[in-house]
Amino acid sequence: MASTVASAAASTAASTPSSPNDDDLPPMPEMSMEPISYRGVLRETVNSLKLIFKANASAKRKGVLAQRSWVVAQLSHYGTAMRKDPLKDDSQRPPELIALEAKLNALWDARIAAHNAAFELWLTARVNRCGTLTEEADLDAKRFIARYFMENGMPAPYKLLQPMVLEKEADLPRGVHEAFVRIADAEEAEHDPMWVASVEAHFDLDRFIARYFLNTLFGVPVYQRTPHPVLVHGWVGTPQFHHRLSKITRCVKRLSATWFTKLDGSEMGIIGWAPGPNLVAEPMRVDIEREKAAAEARRVEEENRPWMYALQPHFFAYLEHRPPLASDAFDLRHLVGWWIVKCPATEKQWGGVPGNMTLDIVDQPTSRFGVQAAMDFHLMHGTMLLASTTDTLDRLGEWFAGFETDFEPMPGPEGRRRKKPAPKMPRELKETSMIVRPSEEAPKLGRVYVEWMGRQVGEGDVEIDEDNRNTGCIDFDLETRAVGMGTMVYASFFGRHKPLEFWVYKVSDHPLRLPEVWSNFCPRESGFGYQGFR
Repeated sequence: MASTVASAAASTAASTPSSPNDDDLPPMPEMSMEPISYRGVLRETVNSLKLIFKANASAKRKGVLAQRSWVVAQLSHYGTAMRKDPLKDDSQRPPELIALEAKLNALWDARIAAHNAAFELWLTARVNRCGTLTEEADLDAKRFIARYFMENGMPAPYKLLQPMVLEKEADLPRGVHEAFVRIADAEEAEHDPMWVASVEAHFDLDRFIARYFLNTLFGVPVYQRTPHPVLVHGWVGTPQFHHRLSKITRCVKRLSATWFTKLDGSEMGIIGWAPGPNLVAEPMRVDIEREKAAAEARRVEEENRPWMYALQPHFFAYLEHRPPLASDAFDLRHLVGWWIVKCPATEKQWGGVPGNMTLDIVDQPTSRFGVQAAMDFHLMHGTMLLASTTDTLDRLGEWFAGFETDFEPMPGPEGRRRKKPAPKMPRELKETSMIVRPSEEAPKLGRVYVEWMGRQVGEGDVEIDEDNRNTGCIDFDLETRAVGMGTMVYASFFGRHKPLEFWVYKVSDHPLRLPEVWSNFCPRESGFGYQGFR
């Protein structure tokens, strides 16, 4: 809109009887050149690609590389295939790529040169038809200075002996005033009551202040002219505009302005006599905060809706038929059963489906140190150990590591088969691990300490826990024994200092599957040395 108003001002300022007839001029040349694209992706220049692919590129430029379609399109533009290893320098580029680049650069330079030549011819014809010096200066100031005051790029005082007078100073204010008055007659004013004031403030702030709050341009305040504050859109609120408006409010007595952000992220400005702007803005801020709270509640409800569907057929029915256990002492065998796991980190970022992640806690084989469970956290599946303290968790891991699997060990050097007990983790290594396990703290009622080992889904890599990194705890509800909230470390994937938060909901007292033997994930040795995992 600002460009429309500016063009109206320019047309008013330059409307003189001696203006040339534009119908006799040739049309202005245009760059009628279709952009080079591949499947809707434009071709980037070599310099742009170097900036994107350099080692110290900005995060915004590196974010472009995450789009596979964009990378494939750029490779197709330059006629090269996807390479597994990057090129060390420009000398390793294929000859056909260098030839294609030179051909495209030559084609581009030729088109630019042709366009510049056509534009120079058009501008020369347009300047020659100007009726006054003012029109010629408005058309091209650089050409005007070169024509009358310079020779071969150097100042030429002898070229114009008499000073010239331009008529621009008197016509420009009149054209700006007429363009400012026309804003109120625009069609957009019928659909948006704030549009006229917003465009007037954006076009000429001094005239806007004079129209609504002063008796004339740079005049004195008139408090009765606009008793109610004026609302303007946020796209007027550039930093330069805010700075100028604050200077004006300091100069005009009782004039004030305030800005606030609406629910959709856009800004709104209120300008008027104090304390009017603050009185108008405060109820709006309250409404916006109320709408934000309602929107957040709707977002949480929508986010939890798949979970409600996943828990509805099992969890709530289980709670209705389960007798209360609050009076009974907390026992790990109360946790045996089938549990549904909720882990936001694996659901939002890695495609986990609510209801598909499970934890099946079993009491087989029976151990006085704790229980074990078959876990499926979408990204990894394996076996989890649960104990009431960290000390018993260590003993439980050593106890389960002694169980042999169904796989026979490889024969020894003498040709006969022999079994060796699983190597137990040294106590010194556990006590000096990177993650300190607080065995000395008082046990919290309802808290269960966990440790897991397993395999990464898709990769099949075994996640060993030799230095007690993949550990955590779960706090169970003592009244129902059917809900728990816990944290767990997946060091090789998320890092040892970023534990996963998850919730567990019991849906049945009977587990659906048995966990894999704990010793399958422990390193073993044979007569030939290290032989992988059990």
